[in-house]
Amino acid sequence: MVRKLLATTAIASVLATGAFAQSAAPTTTTEPAMSNQGMTSGAMQGQNSTAAAPAAGETAAVADIAYIQSLGENQYLSDDLMDMDVYASADANAQEAGEIENLIVAADGTVKAVVIDTGSYLGDQSKTIAVPFNQINWTMGQNNEPRAVLTASRDQLMGAPTFTTPSETAAAMGTGTGTAGTTA
Repeated sequence: MVRKLLATTAIASVLATGAFAQSAAPTTTTEPAMSNQGMTSGAMQGQNSTAAAPAAGETAAVADIAYIQSLGENQYLSDDLMDMDVYASADANAQEAGEIENLIVAADGTVKAVVIDTGSYLGDQSKTIAVPFNQINWTMGQNNEPRAVLTASRDQLMGAPTFTTPSETAAAMGTGTGTAGTTA
């Protein structure tokens, strides 16, 4: 559950960066300011704002924070990416190269790598690899669904080190702690 929450947060922040960069300037209405002198509170409550709501995928600036109201074009929830198949090429009949297990997110919120279980793609050397995020291209597959395409070759994957979490490393060493950075 926590893994999916972190992954969802990570991908949402990465995907929102483009939308945020495009709408970094706060939106303002072009309506002239009206004087409130002589107006009763009932008259002021009856006024309607004519500012249009942001379109899908846009942000709304509230108290200097840009909130995303809905997904825009080419934006996806990370939950939708978990367990997604990764393909060896953009061909419609491309061989499956693995399955997305998780995302590695840096402290600044950028996605650094995609953790992929290679399954049978590497033959008898099936392993879990953290592939740099820039080695994955995103295309549209059938039914307008996002499709992950691996740009690394099979040989590069075979030479890549196996990815392990701190708790897996600790368990392998027999320490029983999953905290990174501790000394014995």
